[in-house]
Amino acid sequence: MKLKLKMLAAAVAAAALAVVAAVTFAQPASAATLTEVTGFGTNPSNLRMYLYVPDQVAARPGLLVAAHYCTGNGPAFYSGTGYANLANQYGFIVIYPSVTRSSACWDVSSAAALRRGGGSDPVGIMSMVDYVRARYPVDANKIFATGTSSGAMMTNVLLGDYPDVFKGARRSRVCRSPASPPPTARSGTANAPTGPSSGPRSSGATWSATRTPATPAPARGCRSGTAPTTRRCATRTSVSRSSSGPTCTG
Repeated sequence: MKLKLKMLAAAVAAAALAVVAAVTFAQPASAATLTEVTGFGTNPSNLRMYLYVPDQVAARPGLLVAAHYCTGNGPAFYSGTGYANLANQYGFIVIYPSVTRSSACWDVSSAAALRRGGGSDPVGIMSMVDYVRARYPVDANKIFATGTSSGAMMTNVLLGDYPDVFKGARRSRVCRSPASPPPTARSGTANAPTGPSSGPRSSGATWSATRTPATPAPARGCRSGTAPTTRRCATRTSVSRSSSGPTCTG
């Protein structure tokens, strides 16, 4: 009887070990997930903050703000772009801010948005940046912004409002004036921002002072009314397709 009990106990132990091993090996290689952060600071336009931190964060990680397109949101932009995969590869952190207003478009034309600390979407995004910087040793020279469609216009606004914070940007499918330069990468420092043209450069402080408050130029393909409104842009197809373009309404 004792022999049978010992054999039964051994069988149960072996089965338990097998279950533990199966559960252990079933875990994904990367446990990093998109996480919503609340209470991140001043947030006058009620934005939502989604944060992606890779499992292996660089010793001095970069920080990327990735702004979604009209009708989109932070989680959709996370799923439809490859920034998280790049973050896993290079160890940087990604903020996916998300609009909560019904249009799901960024405020890129109001007086509040076009002024540093003015009290609209850029203020909430800067609170997100400050939140991450307070918790991770972010390299101040590696803070960047990017966006698609309406998010591309918000990228431009962030560069103008906070040229001392954002060291570079890449915008895609932005509604623009025929006289403005084509969508491209911009980089530089607060003292010497650079752009696509070969014209003279101003210091970050001078650029910001002359940029605010800004007057949005009429954008090709966008309707403009007599009252200042946020231009609404959305991709015709999936954001992940390079052939997609913005459709704009007033």
